Amino acid sequence: HTITGDGEEALIELLRENSHYTNTLEDNVSDFFRNPVADYTDYNFQDYVFHNGEVNLPIVGSKGCVRKCDFCDTGHHLGKFRVRSGIDIAKEMIELSERWQVNKFMFADNLVNGSITAFMDFIKIIAEYNQKNPEKKIKWNGPYICRPADQIPKDMYKLISLSGGEGLTIGAESGSNAVLKAMDKKTTVEALLTELENFRKHNITCVLLTFVGHWSETWEDFIEHCKMI
Repeated sequence: HTITGDGEEALIELLRENSHYTNTLEDNVSDFFRNPVADYTDYNFQDYVFHNGEVNLPIVGSKGCVRKCDFCDTGHHLGKFRVRSGIDIAKEMIELSERWQVNKFMFADNLVNGSITAFMDFIKIIAEYNQKNPEKKIKWNGPYICRPADQIPKDMYKLISLSGGEGLTIGAESGSNAVLKAMDKKTTVEALLTELENFRKHNITCVLLTFVGHWSETWEDFIEHCKMI
């Protein structure tokens, strides 16, 4: 069998040997986060260490993406953007951390800050938890989209830092605003540099993803890309 999309409902149907199982995209995109939190009782944590030797637990806070960049197939595979509440995400993270004494989490989302409201609720709760429990602070990482400065809530960077956000992966894509516009990226190089400066001020580490060769890219755009880096 081949399963496309997020596969949660389709995989359950396949394991039940459902005779009317079909392999269509519509059947494989879940609109709700209905499945229970992972149990991990049969999980050998030491077999799943991250590159720095720390055990990481995966967590899913959203499906899909709020943007439709012209080079990306996320919308095709995962459908419209859906998000859990930030309160629900934080609750799962705290429960798993306290149950298994694991304090590092890796978001398996396409972006952690697709919903600013949910994201702010999540980082506020985890920041408060970390301040009350300094001996078992939670840390997390995941994909993060760059936004223009006028879309950034007050204290967001401070709360990301206090909540243990680190190693955020940002799809910067290009250092040319003309290419970013052609991609329908809905952000600018200036917005990226502003975010990076705020990350620096609050000791938030990140990884930038970029590429060259977009259909709209000229030699001059490539030079701008190099200057940005």
